[in-house]
Amino acid sequence: MKHLKRFKTLTDYLRFKNSDKYETPNISVCESGEVFYNVYLPPVAALFTVYGLDRYGNITSETETRTVYERDLNNANTFENINWPFSNGEFDYDNFVGYDFIIKTDFKDKITTIGDGAFASDSYPILFSGENITTISNNSFNCTNLDNTKTVCFDGIFNELTSIGDNAFNGCMLCTVRHGHDENYLSPPFLYLPNVTTIGDYAFSDTSGYGGEPGETIALPSLTDLGEGAFDLSSASSIYLIGDKINNVPDYTFNGCFNATGIIYGASNIVLSDTGASSTITIGGQTVNLSISDISNGANLVIADNVTEIGTEAFNGFGSNLINSYLRNGDLISDIPGQTVIGSGVTEIGRFALTSCHPNVIIFAETPPTIVYSEDDDDPFPFWEDGNGDRFLDIRVPQNSLNAYLTAWPNLAEYIHSIK
Repeated sequence: MKHLKRFKTLTDYLRFKNSDKYETPNISVCESGEVFYNVYLPPVAALFTVYGLDRYGNITSETETRTVYERDLNNANTFENINWPFSNGEFDYDNFVGYDFIIKTDFKDKITTIGDGAFASDSYPILFSGENITTISNNSFNCTNLDNTKTVCFDGIFNELTSIGDNAFNGCMLCTVRHGHDENYLSPPFLYLPNVTTIGDYAFSDTSGYGGEPGETIALPSLTDLGEGAFDLSSASSIYLIGDKINNVPDYTFNGCFNATGIIYGASNIVLSDTGASSTITIGGQTVNLSISDISNGANLVIADNVTEIGTEAFNGFGSNLINSYLRNGDLISDIPGQTVIGSGVTEIGRFALTSCHPNVIIFAETPPTIVYSEDDDDPFPFWEDGNGDRFLDIRVPQNSLNAYLTAWPNLAEYIHSIK
């Protein structure tokens, strides 16, 4: 066995364990009839390094490295909650101003799962990588019970990651390590998670972008199971690209994403590079190519033909900060860039699902979707008012379905027209 050491007595082993030569061991069972202890020294399970940051987020220095995780790794593949290696007073987060340091965590070899609540109790900023990680469990980095907003930074490619649990990053500040030619630096999130199929309830709820700025893109091309409120109240990104393997938008998915400027829900062929992102989407029976630049200059919500159901408050408030910024400048609502585009497959629109979204609405469904709302609700669709108190809403539907929409949605009849 590689790196095998033999100790005649347990005392000898413990003496070695407390020495400088000790490295995160696996302790096997005693050899039968002997007092020897076989101790296998496996590759490091988790390596923690403290890096200094300058005020621009550039990684400037490595100040200390420690190895942790003292448990039998023969069968273990889950990194569970630990005693934080920097909790001995050397690094007190409260004594730092801004983002003066960040702790890099490399998960090695057998570690494929970050366990329930593994880092939920720590307020130190964490930069983590791990090419073998497949699962980030419930509450793994949950920040909701901390006094400080914790920075959680993604570094590297997470091709093996398939599942992110409930509240995994709830309340955290997210960032990405960008690898420049001359230096590495931290930026608001630019995340491409190509094989993530499952995201739990409120997994990214109330997340923000590094330095208070929304990131460029979060792309999830392989999603098949999306929990309620996954990005509820998130300001972590400006653009969200959701793949075409999921056909419903759960309740509160993007509720309160006021700073977002573009969502494509049901995209295929999503490609991300350092210069941007592109995708393909089928809308109204036609397949078109869309890049980030196509949807980033307004409040653009595009829902593909494969989507059938839009849940309660699913996009409530999407892009409203941008719309409000135009209104404060005296612009007419009709002149504000962007639109809300709903594909031909949608059969149900949940209560307040589109409230405060862009009121230029195009619907390609031949049969009018059912709108879920109470008789006490003022409006089932987004309205905006300009400085004169004039309300604006323009709904465009297929020409051969115009009469069907006028009949199905009588309270919106004055705003419904055929697609030109």
